[in-house]
Amino acid sequence: MSVANVKVIEHTVNKVPVVLPIGIIRSVVEVQGWTTITAVDPLNGELTMEAIGLPSFASYEDKGNGTITISYMSEAEDVGNYKFKVKATSSSSSSESEYDLYVTRNSTVIANIADNSANSTATVDWVSRPQLLVGGMGSLNGNPGYDMAAVMPIQLPEFEVGETLNYARLDVNLEIVTDWAWQDYDLYGLPFRASKDVLATDFWQGDYGTDANATAIQQQLLTRLSQVGAVHTNEDAGVLLAEYINQQIENGAQPGDFIFLRINVNVANAPDWGMHKMSSADATDDEVKPQVELFFSK
Repeated sequence: MSVANVKVIEHTVNKVPVVLPIGIIRSVVEVQGWTTITAVDPLNGELTMEAIGLPSFASYEDKGNGTITISYMSEAEDVGNYKFKVKATSSSSSSESEYDLYVTRNSTVIANIADNSANSTATVDWVSRPQLLVGGMGSLNGNPGYDMAAVMPIQLPEFEVGETLNYARLDVNLEIVTDWAWQDYDLYGLPFRASKDVLATDFWQGDYGTDANATAIQQQLLTRLSQVGAVHTNEDAGVLLAEYINQQIENGAQPGDFIFLRINVNVANAPDWGMHKMSSADATDDEVKPQVELFFSK
């Protein structure tokens, strides 16, 4: 008679619900906002959700199924940064996650009508046109083709006393996409100037982050697969754009001076007619003009 030895291995199952992370929640003064936060239970049980430590201008609603909605409507005196927690409770355990809620005052600045498409022929001759061109212009009237980069002057507004710029967003309207040109379109910030005029020396294109005279802000703001319509910088670029603007102020920029944002292709030589076109500050509709939204906190 043989005796078999059986080894029993006991696995511990994680029964704690998990409240999922999200990025910074941003509330603009006097604008109603909502954010949904979700939790999951490894055992698929029912969860009760609650928010802890919300500021007075915010409230929450447990929507069931592991979701909670945070609502907020801030006033000017609420500008600042807040933290709160969301707690998920199952039949056997609970867990919490912490979140940031930033209340900001915003200011929108439309690009100056001096915006222009600087080009590789060292001329600036695209001013007062309703579109900005980025990429390769083909030969016309016997003239050879050349490449173009869109440069947008943004005039710095007044800052209120005690305010800090902690986020910014560039919005552009893409009108025409050339999807056969294998190139991407990156965003840079150029040194500030007192004059709004775009210079021929503002032109540049090449691998992202390799222009020593500009601040790289977002790689692939546009791609060959971008869709026509509104395009804006992503969350990370919003932080970098604010840092770039703050650096220009540290370098001496004053309200009324101009910063310059440039969109250019990431190749040394764009193919003829391989370009995207977007609305310029000369467009007839204010809604499609390039603009920067600034978010201030105290």
